[in-house]
Amino acid sequence: MVKRDPLFFYTTIAFAIFQAFVHFSINKIVDENFMDEPFHVPQTQKYCHGNFKAWDPKITTFPGLYLLAAPYGWIRYSILHLIGYEEALCSRNSLRALNAILSVSCLFLLRRLLDTLRVLDRPFDSGTSHLTDRSLPPALYFSSKGTPAPSHPPSPPLFHSPLCHRPCSSIPTTTTTTTTTT
Repeated sequence: MVKRDPLFFYTTIAFAIFQAFVHFSINKIVDENFMDEPFHVPQTQKYCHGNFKAWDPKITTFPGLYLLAAPYGWIRYSILHLIGYEEALCSRNSLRALNAILSVSCLFLLRRLLDTLRVLDRPFDSGTSHLTDRSLPPALYFSSKGTPAPSHPPSPPLFHSPLCHRPCSSIPTTTTTTTTTT
């Protein structure tokens, strides 16, 4: 049974608003394919047009997102067409919107995972932690300055361990040293 948690609900709403703001800002500022979109957008559009046998050999990832984006694109296109709004099937903007929607849905998956894996027996409201974990990479990514291309931020698990609820730097690590003789 799903627990009702007002903080998680409000955290999710705040994160969805944040994602919508980021989505609309990026679509307004970046009006062409960015980073790896020159590969992924055309590949997804092929899937949206029913061409599931086409594959770009430069892409090395599993086609799961393309398989998810195709029905999303068909449904979105049909709804927009019914209300009189014309947009290309699986346009770059609609695919970016799917990423924003999926990032919000990741909060629910992450919460479920953390609730399942929690090792501490104390009450912990993880809504704020989820928001922090999900919003840190975009904040670091879009705040890099002085570089021609933004650098990749470290992933949130480097900063926070969801299993022990303390910084990872406090987790003991073992190191091995090897010596060589010449």
